[in-house]
Amino acid sequence: MPKHHQPFNMLFLLLTTLLLTACAQRPSSMSTTQPPLPSTTTEEKPQILEFTYHHFKENENIKASAVTRDIHKFEADLQYLKTQGYNNVTHKQIMDHFDKGAPLPEKPYAIRFDDGYLSNYTLAFPIIKKYNAKVAICIIGVSVGVTENITPHFSWPQAREMADSGLISIQNHSYDLHKIDGSGVGQLEGESLEDYKTRLRADFTKLNDLIYQYVGTRPYLFAYPNGVVNDTAEQIARECGFTFTTARPDILSTERDYDKYNLTRLDFFSWTKVDELIKTAQ
Repeated sequence: MPKHHQPFNMLFLLLTTLLLTACAQRPSSMSTTQPPLPSTTTEEKPQILEFTYHHFKENENIKASAVTRDIHKFEADLQYLKTQGYNNVTHKQIMDHFDKGAPLPEKPYAIRFDDGYLSNYTLAFPIIKKYNAKVAICIIGVSVGVTENITPHFSWPQAREMADSGLISIQNHSYDLHKIDGSGVGQLEGESLEDYKTRLRADFTKLNDLIYQYVGTRPYLFAYPNGVVNDTAEQIARECGFTFTTARPDILSTERDYDKYNLTRLDFFSWTKVDELIKTAQ
């Protein structure tokens, strides 16, 4: 080979060596190793059942309204929920879960009594203590202690006794907006917006102050009377210190902030079977 070809051949050999080395280091196109895919799972809100009761009676033979439940059925409700692995939580625990990330047990449910009937104290309270249940009772302020011409309601001393047990919280169902005509917190005909806000604020605050005076706690939960809800009422409720508001599921919109706690309200009537009621929420 002529000498003048030797540098060219050496350069060709060097380039070929480098090319083969690079190909050897390159990962095979047939490799099964793939980069990890981004997670597509999203955390869903836990379904929280809210069982709502009103009045109780001593046995099934007593004639009463449709929302009056036999106290033995109420005890059976609690027994069933326990055997099925459901866990009773307070509305405060629910707030802390969504607002602060506090954990909730599996299959959580809350209990609410509306109106403040005397039977809550005489019939239900002993059962609540027996099962260490947690209940929020939303009272109508103007009816506290009234026992004549209406279905009897418990008194302030009885409310304090229940609250002091640590099992029951006394909450707000309005001072005097729970009306037969169903108007609830709605704006009256011919009422100006400012007058309307003033009236709501006065009602909410009056009962809040009475609960604090006689029970020693500040309500955080407001149950809208008559199922009436609107943005103005919600604004005033927030201004009055309520951090948790609730109403019938057919009234609340899931888009609204005050439904953020994701409660599934289930109402008990005299004929309700707890297992069938739960199926309606699934």
